[in-house]
Amino acid sequence: MASDCGTGGVCTAGRCSAGDATHTGCVTNANCSVGQTCTDSDADCTGGGVCRGHLDCTALYFGAGQPGGVRLPGTVPDYGLTYSKVASCTAGNPNLTPTLDTDVPGPGCPTPAGTPTYGQRHCTSPGCVYGAPLAIPNPASPAIGTCVVNKIADRPGVGTGSAVCSTGAVDSLLLPLDSQVYLTGSSEPVRVCSTCVGGTLGVCGSGTCGGGPRDGLPCTPETSALNASYPTSHDCPPPNAPGDQIVSDCPEASGSFIGCLPVDFNLSSGTQTLTSFATAAQARVFCGFCFDAISGGYESPPHRCTADTDCTNGNFTSCRQHSNGAFRNPFATSISETGTPPNVCIDDGASHPETLVSAFCIPPSYDPIIDPSGELPGPGAVALPGTAKFIP
Repeated sequence: MASDCGTGGVCTAGRCSAGDATHTGCVTNANCSVGQTCTDSDADCTGGGVCRGHLDCTALYFGAGQPGGVRLPGTVPDYGLTYSKVASCTAGNPNLTPTLDTDVPGPGCPTPAGTPTYGQRHCTSPGCVYGAPLAIPNPASPAIGTCVVNKIADRPGVGTGSAVCSTGAVDSLLLPLDSQVYLTGSSEPVRVCSTCVGGTLGVCGSGTCGGGPRDGLPCTPETSALNASYPTSHDCPPPNAPGDQIVSDCPEASGSFIGCLPVDFNLSSGTQTLTSFATAAQARVFCGFCFDAISGGYESPPHRCTADTDCTNGNFTSCRQHSNGAFRNPFATSISETGTPPNVCIDDGASHPETLVSAFCIPPSYDPIIDPSGELPGPGAVALPGTAKFIP
C-alpha cells in the first residue's frame, strides 16, 4: 500500500514507484531495469541501494521515468559537421562565436530548391540546422513516430563558447535549439523521416529520396545507414511537411508539423550532471516545470522551476515533470555524461578525436500524443563522438 512507500509514496505492482529514497531504493539487481545494477555506498544494497546503468555513446536519451514511453535510446545522426568561429582569445585560448552560412567553407554539394543551403546546414547562427534529420520511431505505437529537425534558435549566447588551445577541450558551446517535431508515423511508421537511400555518404546526388515530398528524386546522404530509419538528408523533407519543406521558425501546426521544443543545448568535452530534487508532488524531479494540478496542464510558455515556490502564476503552483526519474527508470536520481578532449595542442590543423556531451531539460510540447510517449517534460542527455580541427 502507499503508506509502505514513505513520503509521497505510490505502490505499483507491489513495488514503490514513488516515495522517499529509503523506500524506493533497490535491494537486488532484479529490482532494476534491464542493464542496470543495484549499488550503494556499502556495496551490498542493504537499507536501499540505487539502480545505476550506463548511457551509450552516440545515443540520445530523453524523458522521465515511466517505463511505457518511447523505447530508448534514440539513434543520433552521425557525420554531423559544424563550424564555429574564433573571434578573439583569452590567455591564448579561443573564444568561440557563431558562424553565418557564408562563413562555411564550400562549395559543398548543391542543395534542392526549398531546402537549407550547404552553408545553412553547417553554421551556428540562428536559423541554421543542426545535424541531419533525427528519426524517432515508436515500435510500440508506430503511428506516433516522429521526425525531428533541429534548428539553432535565436536565444542569448547562441553559438558562443570557449575552448582550450593546449588540450583541445571545449569548455562550452551554447547551441540552443528549436526542435521541430513532425508527426509522421501514420504514413511512415519505420523510417518516420524521409530517407536518402542507395547513395554514398557525401557523394553529391548519389542517393534517392524515399518518402516525403521529394520521393524518388536525387539526394545526397548526410548520415550512414544506422538502422531502418536512416540514412537521412535535408535534401528529403519530412513526409507531409507543410509546403513540402521544413518550416521557418516555429509557426502554427500544419501538415505533419506539430510544433517546436525549445531545448537549451550546451555542449562540452567535460562532465555534465543533472541531479534530481523533490517537490510536493514528486520525489525525483530533474527538470521541473510549473503545472496546474486542477486542469492537468503545464504553464505556457514553459516556466522552469526547482521548487513549488517558483510557481506563482494562477493555478500553476506545482513544480513537476512528466513522472519521477529519468529515461524510463523511475528510481533515477542522477544523470552524468562525460566527454573526452583530444588532450593535444590543436593548432596543428589536424583532426583530433573528441567527444562532446550535453545534459539538458526538455519542456512540454503541449501535444497530447507527443508528451505521454516521450515522457515530457523531462531530462535529456547525449554524447557525440567525432573529431575537432582548427582551421587557420
